[in-house]
Amino acid sequence: QRVKEERVTVHAWLVDGEPVSFADDTVLVAFRNSIHRETTEKPANRQVIEHVLSAVYGQPTQLATLLQKEWQEAVAAGTRTDPGAEAGEELTLVPEGDAEPAREPLVEEALRLFGEELVVIKDD
Repeated sequence: QRVKEERVTVHAWLVDGEPVSFADDTVLVAFRNSIHRETTEKPANRQVIEHVLSAVYGQPTQLATLLQKEWQEAVAAGTRTDPGAEAGEELTLVPEGDAEPAREPLVEEALRLFGEELVVIKDD
C-alpha cells in the first residue's frame, strides 16, 4: 500500500510478486512472470520500493527478486537436503512461563505484512 502511495505504476508491477523471505536486511520477492520481475528491478522502481521498505522496517532494506518457479525449486532442494526433514525430526520451542515474550516492533510488522508461515525469527 505504501508503494502505491509513492508511485502507482510501481505498485502495479509489484503486486504480481509475493514476499517469500526476509533475512538480514533483504526482502525476497517471488514473481509469477519475468516481465513484472524485470520491471520491478529497474533502478528507479527498485529505489522507490527500497525506500518504502526502509521506512516500514526502520532500517536500510534491500529488495531481491526471483521467479516463483526458482523459489519453489530452492524450497524443494532445501527440503531434500535438510537432515532433520529426512529423519522426520521436528523442533518446537516451548515458552517458559505463561506470558508470551514481547516482540520487537520490526518483527511485529514483518509478521503483519508476510504472515507467520513466511517469517523466520532468528535471535542474534
